[in-house]
Formats: sequence, structure tokens, C-alpha cells
Amino acid sequence: MRNKSTIILGGSAIIFLGFAILIMCFPHWFTECSLWPLEISDKTGQMGDTIGGIMGPFVGLLAAALTFLAFMVQFQANEKITQQFKHERFENKFYEMLRIHVDNVNSIDIAQKHNGRKAFVRMFEELRFIYSELLEIDKIKEKVDAIKDEGKCRDEKLIKIAYHHMFFGVDYESKACNNPMGCEYKSISKILSKRLRCYQKKYLRFGRNKLSLKYIYFNRGRHVKTFEPDFYPFDGHVSKLAHLYRHLYHMIKFVARAEMLDWQQKYDYLKMLRGQLSNHEQAIMFFNIIWIDDEDAHNWWIDKKGKSEQSYLLDFAILKNLPFNLTNQLGPDPLLYFTEKMKKHKRWKGKKLKDSDLEDKKLEDKLKWLFEWNN
Repeated sequence: MRNKSTIILGGSAIIFLGFAILIMCFPHWFTECSLWPLEISDKTGQMGDTIGGIMGPFVGLLAAALTFLAFMVQFQANEKITQQFKHERFENKFYEMLRIHVDNVNSIDIAQKHNGRKAFVRMFEELRFIYSELLEIDKIKEKVDAIKDEGKCRDEKLIKIAYHHMFFGVDYESKACNNPMGCEYKSISKILSKRLRCYQKKYLRFGRNKLSLKYIYFNRGRHVKTFEPDFYPFDGHVSKLAHLYRHLYHMIKFVARAEMLDWQQKYDYLKMLRGQLSNHEQAIMFFNIIWIDDEDAHNWWIDKKGKSEQSYLLDFAILKNLPFNLTNQLGPDPLLYFTEKMKKHKRWKGKKLKDSDLEDKKLEDKLKWLFEWNN
């Protein structure tokens, strides 16, 4: 904008200077007499009338040109002020939304014992235990393979079931479910809910601080862990997480669809948001994204409703700091999961990918940008 204004002003100055020189030379050219000195006589009066008649249109054109130039300068100044106002309004709303997100996280509470980010640690531990219980169900492989959920691998199906019960709680099975997973996974869900209800009864019967359940999970080997909840377990966290992720999603969409920003500016703003997410928050968010994954034209993976198609996760690396030491304990491998999504949507770092960009070696480099822990 500054370069364009400089060019316009420079060109206008040259034109003005040219007109000024012409005006000074016109008397001599049109009267064939010296400009200095002029004698006062009838001839000079006629000369003045002649010059006035000749120069009038040129002076009028010059005045019109200067008026137009002043209008253009004012118009550009107004445009600049308008853009600054839009950007200031965007920043005010962004930081207000960021403050609300922080307040939402800090307001999360589990049994008045675990607040804020610490609550996500307990949610993850509960989810990991539910996942391990799911693996203990007899003939789980056959039951999972029988589920018709197109494009979902076994680990994705398992984490969807586990997250569903952590999110809604076991009592939610008796209520209407607006998530299609509730119907597709009904047979396994009933078995899992029955097991978890037994643990709820033990918690109430043995005392609120005496339930101790050993379970196994795998992460670079076999690990034995003890689940010792000091709160009523498997009761659901929908009231805590639903509005949190709705607000987070709309905040990311707000930045991604800001037309006055280029890709780098959008990335920098979302980087500030990403910096507010703890390791366990990002892990829970990753499982939430798998759970609600669908083919809608507007979701975490692809947004086709904006001015241009983009992916919040692939274009802006929202989960760049995803902790693999947590996610590798349950659910699908994030690298494999994101690779499949990249091949499907062909998006990365604000660009539309070609088929040649999806070769294994090139994909490896792209995954290094998407995940900090992958370097």
C-alpha cells in the first residue's frame, strides 16, 4: 500500500511540475515576445486576454487533476484506517475469546478436588482405564470387526467407544444419543457399561477413597497401572467438555476465516491459542476429534464453507504439541492417522497438495512440521 501511494504521489508531482513549466513558457510561445519585462500597453492587454483564453482550460484541467489527486490520497487514507479498525476489532475479539477459553479451562472441576488443567489428567486416567476394560471383553476383536464404520481401523473404533463412555458416562446408554456411534457400537457398549457399573457399585460400597483397580496398558511394552479414583467414576464429563470444545472450535474457525489475514498471520494467532493447551488437554482433544470424525463439509479436518477450502488441523497444526507418550497408550497412531487424513484431504501448511506431494519421503517431512514431538 505504501509503495503504491509513493508511486502515485511521485507521478503526480512530476505532472504538476510539467504543468508549471508549461504555464511559464506559454506566454513566450503564444506571443513570440520575451516574458521579462512586459510593457503596459494596448498590446499587452490584448496579450493578457489571449493568454487568459488559452491558459484557462489548462488551469481548469490542472485544478481538476489536483482535486482528483487529493480525493485519491484521502480515499487511500480512509481505506488504511478502515483496515486498521477491522484488524483492531479482530484482535479485541480474539483476545476476548482467548480469555474465555482460559476461564473455561479454569472452571472445570471434578468433585471439587481436581480443578483446571489437573482435571484433564484425571480424565485421561479414567479414559485409559475404560480403554483397557474394553480390551478385556471376550472376543472383542470379532465384535469390533463386525461394526460397520467405513474407513475406521480397529484402534479408532475402540477409542470411539472408550471416549464415548468417558464423555457421557455409563448412565447415558439408557438415554437418547445424538451421536451416531451410540447405535453402531451398541452391543459392545452394553457389555462395557455393565462392567463399569460394577466398579461404580464397588466405589460406593467400599468407600470413596478405597477403590483400587489394577489394569494393563501398552506403550513400548506392557505396563501395569492402578486406577484409584477419589471421585465417583464413569459418571461422564459432558457438562465440562462440551462447551469447552464448542468454544475452541468456533475460535479456531473465527481466525481461519478472517479475510484480512494471510496464512502466516492466522498461524501466528492460532499458535498463541495452541500455547494455552497442556499435554493432557491436547491428548483429550485428539480423542475427541476421532470420536466426532464425520464426512460433513465443515469439521475439524476440512472447512469447505469459508472463502477458500482449508483444514484447521493440517493447515495450522493445531495439535503440533500432541504428546505421543500419552496418545501411544491408546487409540490409533497419530502419525498414521494424520497421514491418512493428509492423503484424503490433500491439505498442508495452507496449501493444496498434488499427488506427487504425497510420496512417503515427502509425507515424512510434512509430518515433522505437523508434530513437534516427531522431530
